[in-house]
Amino acid sequence: MIEKNEGPFAISNSHFCSNDLGKKPNHQYQAGLTLRNSELVSLKGSTLDNNEISQIGVIGVKGGIQVNNWETGQLYNLRTQNFTLEGNAIEGVGSTQQVFRDSYRGGTDWTTFQTTVSVFDVPISQLHPFSGWQSVTGQDGLSSWSKPPDPTAACSVTSGKDYWLLVDSPSQTVLRGGSASFNVSLIAFGGLSGTAALSFDGTKEVVGLSGSLSSTSVPLSSGVATFVIKVASGTPVGTYPVTLLATSGSLTRRVTASLVVQ
Repeated sequence: MIEKNEGPFAISNSHFCSNDLGKKPNHQYQAGLTLRNSELVSLKGSTLDNNEISQIGVIGVKGGIQVNNWETGQLYNLRTQNFTLEGNAIEGVGSTQQVFRDSYRGGTDWTTFQTTVSVFDVPISQLHPFSGWQSVTGQDGLSSWSKPPDPTAACSVTSGKDYWLLVDSPSQTVLRGGSASFNVSLIAFGGLSGTAALSFDGTKEVVGLSGSLSSTSVPLSSGVATFVIKVASGTPVGTYPVTLLATSGSLTRRVTASLVVQ
């Protein structure tokens, strides 16, 4: 899911496969890729295959979501629009899986999305085979309407040794003069063992912010630590991203927490 993103945001050479085949009743988030109130997203050279209910889901708040740019303070009203697709293989399985699904926004929000998608310009009240589509719209000259050679092969992932870096409650609000505490955890898979060095970045750039970790070296298997950010009384009101990092050998994982100072 890409959520409340001003863009530009690019995804390339990725695979979105067999997501949410449990198909929960009335659950509107089923898709390989979900866009929620995000703009200027591009998807290139990727495979979307066998995702319920659609390969690409478009959801969000009707009329947009207002956010402030944390650096400039500029107010944006984000609506999902200006989505670009290029060089992707998209295949549904069976007769019920859709390419796009607009779950509950409708109205002008869907029109804004549909009219700004860079690869589709749908003629009104016209039905064409694919060759007719190419002729009438002048689009998709390099596209083909056929089953990809083997999309399931592109979706086969070989398990390797790796680990996740997680943080609970990644967005916290704190009053000036107070502090916020984040619980950090590591989960290893594929038989990976050893330890990871923890560090953080983003506090020195903000007046009055300071951070500390309860431990700077934790086990990769179920390792935990506490990250505390103290806020001085003179820290400016605003929203500040702070990045947590875990490094083990050549593998570095990052996760960003958000601190809202009031």
